[in-house]
Amino acid sequence: MLGSLSFKCVCVALLIVQQVIIARLRRLVTHDKLTGVYNRYYFEKCLKRLNGRRYSPLTLIFADMDKLKEVNDAYGHAQGDEVLIAIAKLLKERAPRRAIVSRIGGDEFVVVVPRYDELKTMNYVREVKSDILLKQKDFNDMLSASIGFAIHKYKDETVEGALKRADLAMYAEKELARDKSRPYHQMN
Repeated sequence: MLGSLSFKCVCVALLIVQQVIIARLRRLVTHDKLTGVYNRYYFEKCLKRLNGRRYSPLTLIFADMDKLKEVNDAYGHAQGDEVLIAIAKLLKERAPRRAIVSRIGGDEFVVVVPRYDELKTMNYVREVKSDILLKQKDFNDMLSASIGFAIHKYKDETVEGALKRADLAMYAEKELARDKSRPYHQMN
């Protein structure tokens, strides 16, 4: 009887350990190790899932760090990492609960928000930029990001097309070095 109970306890313990390991592996596969936000793999998986009428309009916000190379060169990569962590945190803290915040490249982030309109998006971007300005002194005025966005409406284009427009809007902002973000359709 005691041997049978011990065997059952060991089996339960092994199942619990297995579930913990699976959860950790799942997190490693879907999250960026440095910033804690989702990674490119998870972002691309979600983009395919969100490509449908049910999530329309779908807002895609593209953020790119400004001056990251200068931060790394002047203060070292550890300080550059701190800047990336700070930007990820600001993007995540201000994002609506249903948003997917991902780091998709070295200094590039995308925030995807289902059923989010242009006014809400502009307010979100404004709040993030305001938070960045407030945090700049903590990072020797080296904390900066260019942000652009596009809103995908199901029948108008693919999600990938809207992502491209958000990317172009971000680069247009970077080129103009403006302090406000606009959707791509207002750039022309």
